[in-house]
Amino acid sequence: MKFRISRPACIGNGRCVDVAPEVFALDSYNKAIIADRNGASEEKIVDAAHACPVQAIILESDNGERIYPTIE
Repeated sequence: MKFRISRPACIGNGRCVDVAPEVFALDSYNKAIIADRNGASEEKIVDAAHACPVQAIILESDNGERIYPTIE
């Protein structure tokens, strides 16, 4: 699984950091960044993505297919 953060969507809520502090951090602009891609299990990263109130964490399969948030 691959994941990234949509910086324009991020509001700096910090829920991702609360759920997976080994992976996510807030930078000096109060925006989420990926501190360590391998810092936690995929399950924990998925939980962090679901915790984001604005769905700024985008999860994709290894072949690039979007897993979360889904596009309708």
